[in-house]
Amino acid sequence: MMKTNLDETNRRILRALQRLGRVTMAELAEHVNMSLAPVHKRVRKMEEDGIIKGYWPRVDRLALGLGVEVFLEVTFREHHDDHTQAFRAALGRVPEVKSVRMISGEADYLVQLVVGDIADYQRIVREVLLKLPMIKDIRSSIVLEEVFDNQPLHVD
Repeated sequence: MMKTNLDETNRRILRALQRLGRVTMAELAEHVNMSLAPVHKRVRKMEEDGIIKGYWPRVDRLALGLGVEVFLEVTFREHHDDHTQAFRAALGRVPEVKSVRMISGEADYLVQLVVGDIADYQRIVREVLLKLPMIKDIRSSIVLEEVFDNQPLHVD
């Protein structure tokens, strides 16, 4: 996606939405010192343009019994479109996969898993990842402490 040129008003709205989260349009309009109709129109346009991707609550994984977070660096043996599609499809079927990113460097993908315990992590590696023939190597890093994961995107 190409960078969208946002005017200062849209940037103020985005900064407020990221910081305030659940807020009514009236509260948002008050916060950015505008009337309700133009704020609502701008927010709807940013939603339609894909700048605002959605709204969802930040859920505490520990409160749900998801005590282990793991980042896996996955390296392919060879690069083919069918390998990429199969890998992505397989991970898309695993609900514990929080994110998948194609990366540069030695590894090809960075996969984030959030699971209940190490046994769950081992099960996913054994039953999903090790069955994918395109995978050459998996290096895992278990998160010991989440320092922060609540920073809004810098909107300038």
